[in-house]
Amino acid sequence: MLLMRGEDLMGWAERARPGDTIAYARDHITPSLAAQTRPMIDAGIIIPLFTRDRGEGVYLAKRGEGRIARVKRRQAQVRNDGRFRRKPRRSIEGVLLRILRHAASHNRPCPTNRELARACNLSDDKSASYRMRCLVKAGYIAVEDHSPFGRRVITILTGKYAGMKTAEAALPMMP
Repeated sequence: MLLMRGEDLMGWAERARPGDTIAYARDHITPSLAAQTRPMIDAGIIIPLFTRDRGEGVYLAKRGEGRIARVKRRQAQVRNDGRFRRKPRRSIEGVLLRILRHAASHNRPCPTNRELARACNLSDDKSASYRMRCLVKAGYIAVEDHSPFGRRVITILTGKYAGMKTAEAALPMMP
């Protein structure tokens, strides 16, 4: 049985002094509460304790010496479902985003999927197309124009390059 939610426990930790103790759950802890308390435990804000009271398990939190600011900064990156946001700069999508930003800032046309696949060491142009769809779904870019005879026009939606577009250009004709 839950006595407190993760947000309530954080509020208590902000007001409590080091050494103060509070019961936040009885009998068992839900996975969502465990995910919410893990950053506080890692930062040393709370120290988890367990005791038994009349045959029931009681989960206690003892206020540690950790600073609240570390957890609040980390919680800003947490999605609503509790998973940590994947940073695009540390992935293939991040490399693609850098290439697109460079093209937009220098008023160049958007690279084709084959060119993107070659630049990112992907297996084929379908892999690059999938990664581009991931960037669109994540809200980093928008595809303005995608005609069969010309290159697509990409608009950057985030960062200091927000609003910049790649140049329009025709695809080279095949012999």
